[in-house]
Amino acid sequence: MKSLIKIFFVLIIPIVLLSSCQKDKVTTGTGSVTFKVQPNSIINGKSTKSQNTSAAVAIIVTIEKYGGGVVYDKEKIDIIQLNGTYLSKSLSLQSGGYLLTEFLVIDANNQILYASPKKGSKLEYLVNNPLSIYFETQANQESILIPEVINTDSSSLNDLGYVGFSFNDVKSLQFLINVVSKDPDKPIFDLVDSSLIHISTISNLQYKQYTFTLTNAVNHIYLNNDTGQFIINISKKGFISWADTLTKTQLSNFLTTPLQVILVPANGISITYSNVDDNQYYANFTITKKTSKEIDIDEGYGLIQKLNNITYTHEETPYLINCIQMRNNLDDIQSINVYGLIKRRQSEMETIDLQNASQLENLTLQSASVKKLVLNNSTLKNVLFEYSNVPMSFNGCVNLKTIKGNNSPGNFDIQTCDKLNSIEIDNGSTVEFGANPLLTSVSILSRDGSLITEDELNTLVINLLASVELAPRAGSFVAGNIYSNPIFVAPTGAGLVAAKILQNTYNWTFTAPLN
Repeated sequence: MKSLIKIFFVLIIPIVLLSSCQKDKVTTGTGSVTFKVQPNSIINGKSTKSQNTSAAVAIIVTIEKYGGGVVYDKEKIDIIQLNGTYLSKSLSLQSGGYLLTEFLVIDANNQILYASPKKGSKLEYLVNNPLSIYFETQANQESILIPEVINTDSSSLNDLGYVGFSFNDVKSLQFLINVVSKDPDKPIFDLVDSSLIHISTISNLQYKQYTFTLTNAVNHIYLNNDTGQFIINISKKGFISWADTLTKTQLSNFLTTPLQVILVPANGISITYSNVDDNQYYANFTITKKTSKEIDIDEGYGLIQKLNNITYTHEETPYLINCIQMRNNLDDIQSINVYGLIKRRQSEMETIDLQNASQLENLTLQSASVKKLVLNNSTLKNVLFEYSNVPMSFNGCVNLKTIKGNNSPGNFDIQTCDKLNSIEIDNGSTVEFGANPLLTSVSILSRDGSLITEDELNTLVINLLASVELAPRAGSFVAGNIYSNPIFVAPTGAGLVAAKILQNTYNWTFTAPLN
């Protein structure tokens, strides 16, 4: 394995290095800038002689005027060795602010030995200060700039941001990896796409973590050339996460032949997050079980928590987790409360899949924006939600009795819920009724100031009449806004006609007068 020799420099201009608040103090005239290249690199706290520095003869720089305009485009500047370091000749610049946008070190044959990665490039994380770098010059003064550079080898340097040039790839700790799936019900392996790999390492008391998205091909991973152990975790929604701890020597075995990771499909329940890059989001939930049977919680890092308590609350999961899965003894789960009051913002979830919680009776969603809720739970009895934008289909929930929520516009499919007694929702929610022979209470009572529209109210009443005609019954209907005057409202047009039929033929009551 080729080692990464990374030259760590502090951005220093001993004579002039101005902060943003000093920019107005630059005087007119001509100044200069000199670039320094040091032959020593720091690896794990020890100084190591670079193998390529002795061949360095020049640098190539591109400098732009701060605010726009190229001043030097790929300018070649000779360097000389001085007291163990390499110093470039001075480059004249008018006083003012500039951006160093390209910095390369070459040998006598114009081969690139070192390069500074650009911000936004694939490998910018290997340095502390990627290009472009702001600096200033003052009249009759010389600034010294020391960029961070990385050793290169014989591959393309597009990953450093130098698109269109034929440079070299970073010489780093690197390995190959691909991920496949072994479904117990299939005789062959399948490639897994869009899985996440998290790599953590602690070196010289410094913690580093990398996150990459893996494709369904062989993936080339670049890391800093740290010593110690690398904790590797791979997660993919719908699969049991994988984890292992490898040394640098072990990783070097996968330079030409990829490390193959086998993911096994998970047969459980899951909470999948939409935004894994926003550190304001966390996974929060409470589970109530019937007994102390052990349930596994997989947070996508290959680490499993064992849940034995009757009631368990899980809070503030790190944001890098994109899918939480629960497995084993799922029939012991009686209630689940998913909530997301995080910094006064709703948590964003892609999918909550609870269909394998075979004995689930109660479900609560609080401040949880969910794109898809998967339910097929014949034992589910009560659903409560607050400040949760969730489209809900309750097909298969044949024992569901109550649906209640507020500030939660969504679509509700209750066509197969023949034991449903009441539904209380708000805003412009639509309801797909079935026969629903036990449904005798329907309430659309807005609590956030957003009243159900006239068309939405009329459609709801017309659909309710169709349900009652399939299974005749009496009941009560409420529609309104607790912050308006009058509070309660009545349907109009065809909705009013349907309401009067419900009232006169089937003995339904309406809070608002039907005029």
